[in-house]
Amino acid sequence: MNNIYISFFLIFLQICITNTNLFSESTKVSLDKHQLLVKVTYQNPNFLNPWKNKTPDIRIGVGTYIGENRLLIPASLLEYNTLIEVQSPSDSISKLSQVIKMDSEANLGLIEVKDPKDLFAKSESIQFNSNLVANTEVQVLIPDNQGEISKKRAELGKIQMETYSDGRIELPSIEISSNEALYGNGELIIGLKNKQALGILYYFNKTKNSGRMIPGKIINLFIKSKAQFPFKGFYFQPINNEVTQNYYGLKKDQSGILVAEVILDSSAYGVLQTEDVIIKIGNFKIDNQGRFNHPIYGKLPLSYIFHSGDDLGFKFGSKVPVEIIRKKKKETLSLVLKEFPESSIQIPFGNPQNYKPGYLMVGGYVFMELNEFYLKEWGRNWRSSVDKKMLYKLDYHKFRKSSKDPKRVIFISQVFPDDSNNGFHDLRQDYVQEINGKPVTDLNQLHGEIETVKEKDWIVFKLESGIEIPIPAKNLYKLNLRIMKNFQIQKSFMQPSTGFADTIDSK
Repeated sequence: MNNIYISFFLIFLQICITNTNLFSESTKVSLDKHQLLVKVTYQNPNFLNPWKNKTPDIRIGVGTYIGENRLLIPASLLEYNTLIEVQSPSDSISKLSQVIKMDSEANLGLIEVKDPKDLFAKSESIQFNSNLVANTEVQVLIPDNQGEISKKRAELGKIQMETYSDGRIELPSIEISSNEALYGNGELIIGLKNKQALGILYYFNKTKNSGRMIPGKIINLFIKSKAQFPFKGFYFQPINNEVTQNYYGLKKDQSGILVAEVILDSSAYGVLQTEDVIIKIGNFKIDNQGRFNHPIYGKLPLSYIFHSGDDLGFKFGSKVPVEIIRKKKKETLSLVLKEFPESSIQIPFGNPQNYKPGYLMVGGYVFMELNEFYLKEWGRNWRSSVDKKMLYKLDYHKFRKSSKDPKRVIFISQVFPDDSNNGFHDLRQDYVQEINGKPVTDLNQLHGEIETVKEKDWIVFKLESGIEIPIPAKNLYKLNLRIMKNFQIQKSFMQPSTGFADTIDSK
């Protein structure tokens, strides 16, 4: 068992290798079991070749004790986890844990230690301050394997709205800067004077000496609420000149923003329209940049009202009055705050949310659903490396415009060479429009259509490029088996999966 303890310690040292004096130069205080190191073993999907597995790897994070044997940790550390272990400073045997709640938008997760024994015996759960605290000095607490923490000095900057960890919903975060070594793996941030817990560090750039804090307000909403964070359901453009203002009927004493896109099945769907001008939300006037004047925090983007406006009376499920100008006439509408609608997405993007790709292999042709994660497999500069048509589709067709649109964009990723598909071996990254004259909606529908084809008939795929691929249904099963054996593929069809399948919320 000592080997487990030594391995865990070496992993953490490897993360800290860039600063060998991380603990020796810092003031050490009792950890008091408020924070513990968490080791997450994970295995990311292979988005280029979904029938293969990537090599498992390890992340080290910091868990903050919030009571009931639960630790708070950034959700980004828990993605695609296969094993979660909590390190006890007094015990060489790590404690197994499970995910009980995750929210990729807030980048927060809760893990529960299965058999804690006396791990939390003397611990008091940490309570976070729900007020947004900015422009002040703080301390960042970093635990080590010996049951001690290092206190690092830092300074909070301004409040801003952003998407955490490639999320889709803007939430308030606080800038943080420090000349000391920080990591952004969930370290607790406390006030320098009042010692209140203000949030956790989820990102830090050592080159720029700056990062981001998830504030206590968002943490408390995540812990206490069973619902997801609401989403406003539209995107907008600022109104930057007098000509545009006059065109849409704004008077000289009025300001507002232009609705540019309304998201299918969202809070705004069926209520707002493109080219509506929003001039007021609740009792708050909206300026031409899309900001309002918060009674405590000053100028903030309007997304704050919809996504985290509980302090203003707008919680999940609330009705939000919206005053607009439509066709130069003033109207007052009402939006009911709902979660981000997954049904609106045609090309999965942003945070993967444990999305696992699928594929369908028919006669050597490999069909897949286009997603941003597939494109990111081309490396850090993927936007300049990938097929430009794919990039165009991602940027302009990631959302469905109506419920009649296909659920996913299907394309041929590659062709496994075989005598039966001669002439098509170089075919790749071409989009599938129809199968036997029927529009293709997603991978499951494509698989279902093939299953219904009789052995005497043909399967004909029509591609966006105009190419037609005919495949005889006769002996297709034997053909697929031969190709699967030649290229070491276990299954001819694997269904895509979305969401945190192993997440529970038992309490």
